[in-house]
Amino acid sequence: MLSMLGSNLYRLVKTRLAWAYALVCVLLICMEPLVWFFTASSSASYGDPLNPTMTAVQMYGGALGSGVLFLASVYCAVFFAADFKTKSIKNVLQARGGRVSYALAAAATVLIVHVGAIVAGSVVAGAAYQALGFAIAESSAIDVALLLCQFLLVSAAYSLIAVLLVFATGNETLA
Repeated sequence: MLSMLGSNLYRLVKTRLAWAYALVCVLLICMEPLVWFFTASSSASYGDPLNPTMTAVQMYGGALGSGVLFLASVYCAVFFAADFKTKSIKNVLQARGGRVSYALAAAATVLIVHVGAIVAGSVVAGAAYQALGFAIAESSAIDVALLLCQFLLVSAAYSLIAVLLVFATGNETLA
């Protein structure tokens, strides 16, 4: 299982789709602070237009909830569907214990992708909001941890269901 996990992670980094996904996610994350920055004088803004303030939970919730984790789920489904398209999975599944090892490696890969998306999204969101001059009010560490855990659980569950559908059908369209 560990060799399959290593192989999956290597393929994740080496594909052009991974870099396109990362670029789209950075653009999605940076779009929200720009919207808040340009609408800071409206009634929906956070505080003073010259120094807009929001809590860390609001910042991470908006940035990660803007579709970044949904895209991570779609990315995982497309990534594993490529194995069925190229038929490279055929020999792995025929080996003794291959199905279980492949499924466990896929689940671990999905979790690693989502943890990476959450960490990278949080860093990019913090940098984007700080660069635009937003004052980020402190939130309790428990609130931020609960929000990030909720995002991880929901998005990883969705992604695991999508990957399971890919395994069951061998088709990325259904997932």
